[in-house]
Amino acid sequence: MDIFFLSFDETYREKNWQHLKFKFPQSRRVHGIKGIALAHQMCANLSQSPFFFVVNADNEILFENFQFQLPEQKIEQAIYTWRSLNPVNGLAYGFGAIKLFPKMLFLSAAKSLDVSTSLKIPYKIVSQMASITRFNSSPLEAWRGAFRECVKLSSQNISHQKTSETKERLKIWCEKAENQDFASYVLFGANQGREYGRKYKDHKMALNKINNFDWLKKFFIKNVKDKC
Repeated sequence: MDIFFLSFDETYREKNWQHLKFKFPQSRRVHGIKGIALAHQMCANLSQSPFFFVVNADNEILFENFQFQLPEQKIEQAIYTWRSLNPVNGLAYGFGAIKLFPKMLFLSAAKSLDVSTSLKIPYKIVSQMASITRFNSSPLEAWRGAFRECVKLSSQNISHQKTSETKERLKIWCEKAENQDFASYVLFGANQGREYGRKYKDHKMALNKINNFDWLKKFFIKNVKDKC
């Protein structure tokens, strides 16, 4: 199946791309597409297989654990998500994770707050730990990753969410941070995201702004840069 590496402005995008390409030379890169949904649609358009893997550019793949193999013999029309470790707060779930998408269903999907859960098909969690999400590689990336995720969690506008699980994850995001790079930006972004998500939970246009990286950068410069 096709493997796509999605990159935009991530600090370690070239290093991670070279590692992936060395291990899996058939991998292809989609770079610089503005809009997360559009970037995934590009992958679907380019894919020559019924399903395709997506690897985010800030993903450090645990190659000893993960080899881009099917999670089961008979693959279903579903989105498969492997677990990814958050090095700042220790959570391990679908945030920043490697995902396997069905091509045809994705092409017919409408834009949504969260690309991976927008399709009206089953969402399957694979228990295997496949990667570490190195989203905390710069002040902007650390804040952006935390802000976007906590907007999603606090607004509870994503299908497949379990309320108790979502609340616990949100609490950890907003309160826990290990001694990792730019941890203060992660906590700041998480708490801002929680407030933003609660405030605009019924405003689709406001929520969809979190998928616009230009808007996020402007928000960061205006509201965050000199406060951490």
